Amino acid sequence: MTITVDRPAEHEATQRRNPRELVSPQTFTKLVTYIVEHQRVTRPYAERVIEQTLIYLKAVCGNHGVRLVPDISVDPGWHAFLMHTIEYAQSSRITTADGACTTSRSCSKTSPPAQPCSAPSATTRHRLPR
Repeated sequence: MTITVDRPAEHEATQRRNPRELVSPQTFTKLVTYIVEHQRVTRPYAERVIEQTLIYLKAVCGNHGVRLVPDISVDPGWHAFLMHTIEYAQSSRITTADGACTTSRSCSKTSPPAQPCSAPSATTRHRLPR
């Protein structure tokens, strides 16, 4: 029996990238600091929250038509990102391979390249467990 992979090997390599590469180091630090100050958590925990938030947003942008719900620990990171609107708008690396976000009704394959993802809005806010 032969088993084949539907996706090329390059796809696997991109799946294992560091989520911090999706935003600038300055943006990552700013978001982590915001989480530390507003959620009263440790810096390592805040870093993991932002990393998971970036993974979630990338997944939303790459899975058009699939409803993905963030974990309770991701919600504060997403909120922090939305509170930093300039950085959120400049997060062009959180898109599909062709540079277009395909998550919401307003984004499509015809969107201009480097359009930031317009992920669905959060409906509830949760505090991180301590």
